[in-house]
Amino acid sequence: MEEDLHALITPKQIAEFERSQAARNAICLFGQLSGAHCLDMTQANYTLTRDFLLLQISIDNANRAGALANMKMGELNSAVKHDDEYVVHVNFHPTHGPARTILSPKLYSWMAIFAREARSKVAGTTANPNSNVFLTWNGEPMVSSQINKAIKSVWKKAQVDGNPSASLLRKSAVSRVHTASDSNEARGNLADLMAHNLQTANKYYRLQEKSKSSVQASKQLRSIMREQSDHPDQTAKPNSTSVSPSPSASEAVVPKTSRGSWNEDKEALIKTVFKDEIEHKAITLATVKTKISDHPQLREEDPKRVLDKVRAQWRFSKSPPPEPQCLPSEVETLKQRVERAFQAESETASEIIPPTSVSSSVRNVFTATELDRMQKLFRNMIEKSYPISKPQIKMILEKEDWGVEMLKKVSLDTIVNCLK
Repeated sequence: MEEDLHALITPKQIAEFERSQAARNAICLFGQLSGAHCLDMTQANYTLTRDFLLLQISIDNANRAGALANMKMGELNSAVKHDDEYVVHVNFHPTHGPARTILSPKLYSWMAIFAREARSKVAGTTANPNSNVFLTWNGEPMVSSQINKAIKSVWKKAQVDGNPSASLLRKSAVSRVHTASDSNEARGNLADLMAHNLQTANKYYRLQEKSKSSVQASKQLRSIMREQSDHPDQTAKPNSTSVSPSPSASEAVVPKTSRGSWNEDKEALIKTVFKDEIEHKAITLATVKTKISDHPQLREEDPKRVLDKVRAQWRFSKSPPPEPQCLPSEVETLKQRVERAFQAESETASEIIPPTSVSSSVRNVFTATELDRMQKLFRNMIEKSYPISKPQIKMILEKEDWGVEMLKKVSLDTIVNCLK
């Protein structure tokens, strides 16, 4: 919606948050908890560390609130390492399939400290692999609405403008990535990370590739959402208590592509060679390399560029524009309007006005002279669609002798219906 467009969270706001005292306090708590196991875990300390983590994960991943609410301890402990990043598969996501949460080394270390030193202090918690990672202070599993409240709470503590939520951060992420990069591959990676458009038929297909593409998308998102060049290194040692959890400067934003566009012949060739993949909306880089390796017209093409083009066939296809609607050119004349009004009075009088003892038994009672007089007297109401007011009509008619006689002859409702 348009109001969301003006409310999008910007890199400047994220930078302000990560330099805020609330963020500094949260990071200091992680440092203290990692080195001293006797720190008193108050409700304020617990909620600050929990809410800070929820916001950081949302910025880096643009996850749905439900994915964070349903993350289990077993899933966190079973995180798979890809390119120095940790991939957490959240399986309990009934609408959109498994969600992927990517944690940088720094964020993963904070999550481990939180689970070991903060979460464990909440009343009634256990190390059961099926128990939720994020809990309320009372030990209850959090729901999506509480995830959003937690994000808003820590943002408010930082005294930064804006009203973020998981949904708004997702929209901000899409806006930033599509603005920063023309690469269909970068946009496709983000779609994988955000669990967009997961088809039932290929629900468990190319999962390994999706994990890798999700890692790339999270790295890119972490950079873009913070305008990386303005921030210090985030990939510092896990026990570091640096103020900003910003990413490493080596994690470069995916640049805009400068390659030439595809001509019509090449596009048609792509659609023919990869017809099955386009129909099933699933393609891997390995498949592309295999198919173009010995193809006389495609073997010189960059496989990643071909992969982008194949994916674009279903991700960015446009529906044909609707046919323009033609309005009727014929205009109803004044005479036709009056005749139509009398026809309506004759056919459906009981549906338009309440029946009366006079109007229910009188049909076509107006003479040609009376019609002509009414057209002239009430021309503004008929031609200019002025409001039709019973008191005004009665007052005007009572000023004319023929009008007084007409009021005796038919009811005011019949006259009003005639003018309509």
